[in-house]
Parts: sequence; structure tokens; C-alpha cells
Amino acid sequence: MEDFLNGLVLPSLRCIKIEFRATLPYDDVDCEDPDMLPAWPHVAFLSLIQRSACPLEELYFVAPITEDQLIEYLQNLSPTLTTITLRGKHGWSNIDQRLLGLLTHEQAGSDAVLCPNLRKISFDDCSMMLPENSMADMIQSRVIFTDTSGCNPAFEVCLVGPENFICENDWRRLKVLSKRSAGKANITLKMLPRRV
Repeated sequence: MEDFLNGLVLPSLRCIKIEFRATLPYDDVDCEDPDMLPAWPHVAFLSLIQRSACPLEELYFVAPITEDQLIEYLQNLSPTLTTITLRGKHGWSNIDQRLLGLLTHEQAGSDAVLCPNLRKISFDDCSMMLPENSMADMIQSRVIFTDTSGCNPAFEVCLVGPENFICENDWRRLKVLSKRSAGKANITLKMLPRRV
């Protein structure tokens, strides 16, 4: 895969969807054993993003990337990215407090926030357990930014994870925010069975 990525230059790329999987050599069935997956080609993918300097708007990942790798990608795509979708598989965890902190607006109009034009976030079972308030603070800051900037359409959030993926107070805050956002946010919350 690295040779393939190293041979690409995609300056007009606007959307990339990557679902990392392994197909067994003797059939067309996807392998669900995480030990059978090859290593994620982080350097080659980062190089592709940097080399292409593309105005990517949508990033969709089902891959064993770390939070640090994801942050590197987002730092290179930050100005143009409007949609990020992350889906966990095989226990992959790629978001934590550091990423959420970088995505959180400290004040409206701040240039320091990562991905300032983000309009849609979908995190589907891609974190083990987040510190209290980290997810709710990030989403609330994005909704407030949407409200004060007058941008449309509404900020969209979809969170899927076990009940203990974010603390009970965050679930409560997000439910209240969803009801009180006056059309500025569409928030979907889905709890999976609790992890032991």
C-alpha cells in the first residue's frame, strides 16, 4: 500500500474514505482478525496529504491510526475540512482528550482551533473512555461558534459508543444541548452495551 500511496499526487481531492481491512489471499472474504491486518502506512499517507496540498473537505477513516497520527493529518487538512468521520473496529481507539482539546473553541473567532470550518463530526465507537466534560465541552464550543458566526447549515454530531465511553454528565449535557440548540445543532447519541 505504501508504494501505491507514494505514487499518488491528488491536488483536487475533496473527499477521502478509507476502510482498512485485510482480504485473505485465497478468497474475497474480509478478514476480521486484527492480527491479520498489515501495519497502517502512516508516513506514506501523511506524505500524500502534504504532497497533494489538496482542499480536502471530508475525511472518513476506519483504520488503526493513533490519536497522534490523526492530529498530524488534521493539522495538514485543517483549513478546508468540514466533515470528519471516525469508526472504530477491533478495539481501535483514535480519539482522546488531546484531540478534543485541539478541536475545542476557547473563544469565538479563535484561529488556534483545529479544523475551524468543521460542520459535521461522527465518532462511531472509536474511543475507550474519555475524561469528564472533554466531549461535551468540544461540542458545546462548536455549537456556540456556529451560533455566533451565523454560519449555516446546523452543526451535526453523531456519537456512537458504549455508555462509559463518555461520562454520564457529558451524555446529559449533550442531550440538553441537542434540545436547546435552537436548530444550530443536530446531535445524535447512540449508546452501545457497556464495555467491561
